[in-house]
Amino acid sequence: MRVLIAILLGACGAAPPPVPPAEGPGPSARIETCSPLRFLDRVADRPDFVRAASGIAAVEGGWVIAQDDLAWVAVRRPDGGLDALPLPAGPGGARIFEERLGNRDDKPDLESAVALPDGRALLFGSGASPGRVSVVIVDAAARATRVVDAAPLYAALRARTDLSGSELNLEGAAVVGDALWLFQRGNGAPRDGILPINAVVEIPLDALLAYLDGGPTPPLRRVRAFDLGRAGDVAYGFTDAASDGARVWFLASAEDSPDALRDGPILGTRVGTIEGERIRWGPVREPDGSPSQRKLEGLLIDGDAAWAVTDADDPDRASELCRLTLTRG
Repeated sequence: MRVLIAILLGACGAAPPPVPPAEGPGPSARIETCSPLRFLDRVADRPDFVRAASGIAAVEGGWVIAQDDLAWVAVRRPDGGLDALPLPAGPGGARIFEERLGNRDDKPDLESAVALPDGRALLFGSGASPGRVSVVIVDAAARATRVVDAAPLYAALRARTDLSGSELNLEGAAVVGDALWLFQRGNGAPRDGILPINAVVEIPLDALLAYLDGGPTPPLRRVRAFDLGRAGDVAYGFTDAASDGARVWFLASAEDSPDALRDGPILGTRVGTIEGERIRWGPVREPDGSPSQRKLEGLLIDGDAAWAVTDADDPDRASELCRLTLTRG
C-alpha cells in the first residue's frame, strides 16, 4: 500500500513526506587546510583565480571545477596547477557575470560536477531560471568541452513539483550504480501554496547519456524528499554530493536568502550520508573546532578524507580548495 501511495503521489506531482534523519550519531567533518585556487595568468574575460566554485569531480586529466558565474571551466592538474577551458560566451560576448556589470542574470550557473565511468565529467546548470539549463560535457584529458541545451530535461524536472517544490535549484550530482542522482536544494521562496523541498531524483545513466547525444528525454525514475534540519528559522539545503561506492555523502548549508536566485549569509554547514532509506548528518568544523560557516559547494571523497571547494559569494575573492577529515559516525 505504501508503495502504491508513493507511485500515485509521484505521478500527480504531490510531495510525499520527507525522509527524517535516522537516530544515533551522524557523520561529521573537520576542515584541515584551505588554499586559494589561482591561475598563473589573467586574460581580459577571466580573473586570475577560480571564482564562485560550485562543484568538483576527479576524472582523467585532473580535477574539474565548476564556476557558477564564469563561462570557464577550471581543471586542476595532478601537479596542482590550474588550466582554464573556455565555454561559449554569453550575451554581448561576456564570460564574466556579476551585479556590477549588470549581467548577473545571464550567468550559466553551473552548480554541480560529476565524474562519469568513461573518464569525462558532466556539469549541470541549476535550472533556477530559463537561461540556466545547460549541461556541459568535459573531457579534461583532451582539454575539450561540449555544451548541451538541456531545456526539455529541465522542463521535465521542473514539472515534478515533488522534486522542484516552489523553485527548481539543482546543486549536486552523483553517479550511484546505474543511475545519476540530482540533488534539489530547497532554498526557494514559497509560491502558490508550494513550499521549497530538498529532494533527490534518480535518472538512468545510460538514458541520460543517450539524451545528451541527441536521444529522447530520459525518464525520472524515483524522487525522494529529505529533511535536513534547520539553523534557527533557516532550513539547510543540499549544496553538493558524492558517492564513495558504499554510501552517498552530501554537503548542506543553511543560507538566509530570500529565494533560489539571491545569496545570503551562511548560518551553518553540515555533512551527511544517505544509505538506502537512512539519512544522517553532523557538523562541519573549522581547524580550531568551531562550527564552520563557509559555503562549501563541491565535494570529492578521498577515502576517509574529502576535498571541498568554497563559494565566497564575492566576485573579488578566490574560491578555496579545502581538505577535510571525515568521521563516519
